Amino acid sequence: MDDRLTAITISGKEYPMMLNIYATKKIAEKFGGLEKVGEDMQNASYSEQLASVLWLLTTLINAGIMYCNYRYSKKDPFITQEMIEALCAPSDFVFFRDAVFTAMNKGAERYIHSEETDSKNAEEA
Repeated sequence: MDDRLTAITISGKEYPMMLNIYATKKIAEKFGGLEKVGEDMQNASYSEQLASVLWLLTTLINAGIMYCNYRYSKKDPFITQEMIEALCAPSDFVFFRDAVFTAMNKGAERYIHSEETDSKNAEEA
């Protein structure tokens, strides 16, 4: 699987998950920013947490599907929150929450590569 993606299996089918600009914009509109998601979850009731996790899961999966459809010339359909709700049990909540935060953390990682400079070129600069 592409290193930009994580995956989740729902009812025996694997779905890609991705935090890209599309997902980041949607999350910012709903929560006010990526950093606010955890804060909102801590202060929310179980019902509110469940609704938020299902919404985040749907958004991250659809971002992954969108990416894979474009990148790999696929034509996979998007998933709806209602489909996830119909296919899953309440006991899946903790697994989903962990998968959501794993995908968000992976997407938010910063890769910083330092380049070695030739000391001769560095002295001339």
